[in-house]
Amino acid sequence: SGMQINGNVIHFSSKASMVSIYNMMGMVEKVCANVSEIELNLPNGVYVINAMINGTIYREKIVVR
Repeated sequence: SGMQINGNVIHFSSKASMVSIYNMMGMVEKVCANVSEIELNLPNGVYVINAMINGTIYREKIVVR
């Protein structure tokens, strides 16, 4: 997988050219570009992370507690 979640930090295997984080209602919570990691400062809930890494889109569902 292209991303690894460790506590509140998401690490990407390579630099992610674009990352979008959505809540379960489909609203964008956070967008980042050209990052190797992201710190999640989000309210508790379930989110979907889309990350573009080396031309491949990775999608992961996470739970923030």
